[in-house]
This record gives sequence, structure tokens and C-alpha cells, in this order.
Amino acid sequence: MTRKTGTKLIYEIDDAMGGDDIPLYNRGRDAFAKDNIQQNIKYMLNAVDLVTVTTPYIKEYYHRKYGVPLEKIVAVPNLLSRMWFGDRYDVPRKLAQFNHYKSKPRIGIVSSLSHYNTHGATDKDGIVVKDDFDEISDVILDTLDDFQWVVIGYLPENMR
Repeated sequence: MTRKTGTKLIYEIDDAMGGDDIPLYNRGRDAFAKDNIQQNIKYMLNAVDLVTVTTPYIKEYYHRKYGVPLEKIVAVPNLLSRMWFGDRYDVPRKLAQFNHYKSKPRIGIVSSLSHYNTHGATDKDGIVVKDDFDEISDVILDTLDDFQWVVIGYLPENMR
């Protein structure tokens, strides 16, 4: 594509795609675990002009896991572009909100089904594996009077 159009081909990824690196509770794990899928991922990552990732750790991961040369991987932090957000950030409004809510700060969690064991996945010993929310649900429930928890996306049944 690059040779034909003069356009760079960039692969952007913010998660691990190695089948054995995806948690057991993730619904997509089995699809990524197949050898042909892993070979396709390796081919795609090495065929593009540039791979962008969100952290230096993920950069090292793709270099180590799929042999992508470090010079082809760029870690770009997840930040809102000033072009999108810039002049819409109303400092007086944010200060007013902070003063209003500082006695009970808001904590936001953005979640998707891929972080929860909604289908009862088990480990090799048949024990149901814990998911991302299992690790923090007790803390959330114990601090409802101290914090305003805001969950956008999936909410496990025990938290409803």
C-alpha cells in the first residue's frame, strides 16, 4: 500500500494480543490463542510502516512477542488532543465542580465486557477465575459513603 499510494500504513493497538497474555475471563481469548491468528498478527505488525501503542511497556511487549523492530513502534500516551478539547475546558466551571464535590470525590471507571468473567471461565483446576472488577468491588462497596463511583459501560450483577 505504501509503495502504491505513498501513504504510510499505521497499526494502532492499546492492548496485548498474545493468546496466552489475554486473561482467561476475556471472551475474545480463544480467538487470539489460535496459531494462525498469532501468525497473522505477527505478519500484520511487521508489514506496516509504524505501530503506535499507548505505553513503553506495550512497546517492549510487541517487540519481544512479535519481533517488531523498536524503531517501528511509537508509544503515544492516551491524551485528548488540544484540537478536540482545547478551548472547551472551562477552568472556573471545573473549580466550581471540584469545590462542590470535594467532600465526596467522583471516581470514574470506564469498562467493557472484555474485563469481566460474565461466562464463568475457569482455570485448569476448574476454579472460576477472578476478573478486573472482582479485585476492586469490595473497595467500591466499602467506600460508597466516601466517594461517588461512576461506572460507564458494563457493571457486574453484584454491583447493581
